[in-house]
Amino acid sequence: MLKPRTVLNACGLLMIIHAIMWIPISGQNVDTLAPNISDEASILLDKTDELVAFFNLLFAVMIIGSSFLGTNAARFMTKIVSICMGFFAAFALYHIIGYPEGYGPPIVLPIIFGLLQIWSGYVGFLVRD
Repeated sequence: MLKPRTVLNACGLLMIIHAIMWIPISGQNVDTLAPNISDEASILLDKTDELVAFFNLLFAVMIIGSSFLGTNAARFMTKIVSICMGFFAAFALYHIIGYPEGYGPPIVLPIIFGLLQIWSGYVGFLVRD
């Protein structure tokens, strides 16, 4: 539980789940948020959402791949993942506040990212072998 490999695999798996959940909802609610949006703008938003999903997938593969590194390198990657999860938590919270009610990400998302940040930060920065 307090090994860098465990943290990296868990974070990577959760990012894969996040990416898989993001793909089917790409572009939903666009018509509700902007009823007079052009077809071109709607397609652009759909493609942007897909890009976000595939970025999450790429990030997950990199995290899981880094779990096979040596102990020092995996610990360093755990520190990087902690910093990234902090950015994800802040970004999710920013969208919860900035979107109209009911259209932003669920409130549990920044909580999950924040907990992952604390866990990976603890293992990366404080736990020693």
